[in-house]
Amino acid sequence: MSDLARGTTLSATQLLTNTVLHQLIDNTAIDKGFITGKTVNSALNAGDKLVIWDSVTDSLRAVLFSSLLANGVQASTLAVNQPGHSFVAGDLLYRQNATTYAKAKADAESTAAVCGIVSSVAGANDFVLTTAGVVTGLSGLTAGKYFLSAATAGASVTLKPYSGNLVIPVFIALTASTLILLPYSAPEPFVGEFKDWSMATAPAGWVLCSGGSIGSATSGGTLRANADCEALFKHLWDNYANTEAAVSTGRGASAVADWSANKNIAVPDFRGRVAAGKDDMGGVAASRLTATYFGVAGTTIGKTGGEEGHTLAIGEIPSHSHTFTAAGTYQGGAVAGIPSAAGAGFTTATAGGGGAHNNVQHTMIVTKVIKL
Repeated sequence: MSDLARGTTLSATQLLTNTVLHQLIDNTAIDKGFITGKTVNSALNAGDKLVIWDSVTDSLRAVLFSSLLANGVQASTLAVNQPGHSFVAGDLLYRQNATTYAKAKADAESTAAVCGIVSSVAGANDFVLTTAGVVTGLSGLTAGKYFLSAATAGASVTLKPYSGNLVIPVFIALTASTLILLPYSAPEPFVGEFKDWSMATAPAGWVLCSGGSIGSATSGGTLRANADCEALFKHLWDNYANTEAAVSTGRGASAVADWSANKNIAVPDFRGRVAAGKDDMGGVAASRLTATYFGVAGTTIGKTGGEEGHTLAIGEIPSHSHTFTAAGTYQGGAVAGIPSAAGAGFTTATAGGGGAHNNVQHTMIVTKVIKL
């Protein structure tokens, strides 16, 4: 099938083959797609949506047809204040955390998903981020597809850096100074984000929540010792107390100082544990996880409590009594085995083993991982 162009006639739900989709967005992960909201044999317009199935994320994505064919695209922009940034126009960025953007870079293991491109800079603190649509005023581009660079953070290349899922173009250059940013990049997980995983080993860019440690290449980290651990190291240092995320040889003045000193830090230990919401989220304690029953107050991130089994103490057994009825009667004299003194006690036979009872909810086992 030949390339699609604006005005191509398609039926309302005509399936688009991989061949056609490759011509549009060059993504081998796309299985199929269709045009929505069209009457039979009507022409495609700039505002029409192309719905595609992405087999990597196992979900549907809706993309404006105009964004792919560069007709009538309206840019979506965001004014950002980030003191001390070093970005220049044309840099490709991803969202590192809730308040910070960083230059995106592809590597052999994963792709930092692009959430926008710097379209203009206003001093050392402010810039404009275009998240979708057309960007003008650039220079040195060559018409065609561009991919995220594996060598230089924030940069783009015209050749695919890797095979597999690292083939999604982040933008298409229309001229030497104008590009169209593709709006369907997946959001990058935040540093420190937890995820359930279906395999025994962590995926690239994540580490197991097994209570091991991370740090720099010379830190002696047991889970991972590499420069890419820096962001998670600082996140744990800043958000967890040392009792929940212990730093080797003790904590210094700051996360930056301890990272520079090549210390390692413990990752949360989720082995055999489930997660629960912090009891005082929003500033008001719900008192659903208290020290009385949980073992510790459920108001500190990273605290652990609960038990797999529990042996009842005397104070936990409901108040109760035992009834004794003597069989038969007697008159006068002592009867063997029956105390004759008024008010004397009787001892009944013992029962029960005194062991712990099961205290575990219905559970399915997964691997818990945390984002570097």
